[in-house]
Amino acid sequence: MSRRNYYEFVTEWAVEGDIVEVAAVLKDVEAFPRWWGRVYRAAKIVDAGDRDGVGRIVEFTTRGFLPYVLRWTIYVVESREPHGFTFRVSGDLAGTGVWNLRQDGKYVKIRLDWRVRAQKAVIRMFSFALRSVFSRNHLWAMAKGQEGLQAELRRRHSLR
Repeated sequence: MSRRNYYEFVTEWAVEGDIVEVAAVLKDVEAFPRWWGRVYRAAKIVDAGDRDGVGRIVEFTTRGFLPYVLRWTIYVVESREPHGFTFRVSGDLAGTGVWNLRQDGKYVKIRLDWRVRAQKAVIRMFSFALRSVFSRNHLWAMAKGQEGLQAELRRRHSLR
């Protein structure tokens, strides 16, 4: 099996806040385009799943700094709320993702383990030559996520 279009990313964030509040923001996927708007163009819950979110199906449309759009769907297979969740990915990306959250003083430490195979033709065909560019695109998108999450937490606090 070719690993040419296979990507493994580990992203770690630290945001000031409470783990329950951070978990609630990450669970509110339909708000991603508001606070992670440079990346998330659309997010639609297709199936809410059970009370803990297991079985939840969400369709995403995303974009990085590169000029292509990704359409992908997640299916939540495990919930550890508020400590995270595990999901399968299909569409332009196929694989798994695991969000882990833990409280560390006044910060929430967040880790995303992302293991995907690029299914989108442009990435699949050019991964052999442009792997580092595609990887930087992911790192840029995740940096926008950390900035947006911290801003969203501040916004929610100001509404109280």
